[in-house]
Amino acid sequence: MDARLPLARGLIDPMVSFRQTLGETDLVVEGSIAGVRRIEYLVVGDRGAVLLASQPANGRQVGLLRGGAQLREMVAGRTSHVLALGVTAEGTFHVALHVPRTCASAGPGRCEARVEGAGVEEFGGVWSDLRRVGHLLGDEDAALATSACALVAWHGEVSFCQSCGAPSHVSGGGWTRTCSACGRLEYPRQDPAVIALVTDEDDRVLLAHNTAWRPRFMSLPAGFVDAGESPERTVVRELREEVGLEVTGVDYLASQPWPFPRSMMMAFRAHLAPGSARTPTPDGVEIDRACFLSRSELVEAVTAGDIEPPRPTAIARVVLEDWLGGPLPPWPAHAQDPAT
Repeated sequence: MDARLPLARGLIDPMVSFRQTLGETDLVVEGSIAGVRRIEYLVVGDRGAVLLASQPANGRQVGLLRGGAQLREMVAGRTSHVLALGVTAEGTFHVALHVPRTCASAGPGRCEARVEGAGVEEFGGVWSDLRRVGHLLGDEDAALATSACALVAWHGEVSFCQSCGAPSHVSGGGWTRTCSACGRLEYPRQDPAVIALVTDEDDRVLLAHNTAWRPRFMSLPAGFVDAGESPERTVVRELREEVGLEVTGVDYLASQPWPFPRSMMMAFRAHLAPGSARTPTPDGVEIDRACFLSRSELVEAVTAGDIEPPRPTAIARVVLEDWLGGPLPPWPAHAQDPAT
């Protein structure tokens, strides 16, 4: 599969050995990091919230709100974590400022603060969700936002030492946590998960609806890798457990991080096993309906608003469109739930 994955783009030098020596003070004082020409800041909230430079509109590319000391001062006193993301080709060191949900908007909305920045007269910010806009970001912004959101999610879940239970604190520029009692270092984790494009003998694709999803939303079958299990075996197990199908020919396609909160999504292709059941049988617990669709049937269902497809930022959308041979049609406005 030759496709660009929205959250697996961009080249940022993480300066791994260097960032371990950085304290939060180093990250908020201009000129304090040797060899770094400039520090640039971006702002993220909880659960994938990112601060954009402008309102997303009509599928046009958007950018993160980035700036120097003025942007840092805009959120001064409200920042929970200061995270060293790395250096870009021109020598700029990027730092993420985490503003907790009590300060960041819970959903997309105008940021009240306005700040002056170098080179522009004035700029504001718009809160959005990385899941909604990740595909609209440039490569560099996508890499920065994905790393920042992944770190914020990890810090939000790990506050105590897994060895002795004592409180831990942020260290290593935000990439480690250190136990206050025994000194144990903890590193960020990603949970491996698989997602599968399953086709039948007519090259129709399998879509399923999870009981926790919106009524018309359907996607490719997915699930977490069990302890001691290979991703390929996970694909076989998940299809058998959730929709009663036997698959074979499991081949890896691509992967991308999904920091909501901390998954690594690995996409595979598989085919129905010869002589096995042709019709999916949902387990009724996780999956309540599933069906095979041809390319024309999928396009027709999305166009009519009968099926809500995965968002463009998701790897499921990329894999589906690769199978389809082109972009899915936009989901019609009349079918959209204004609350989602």
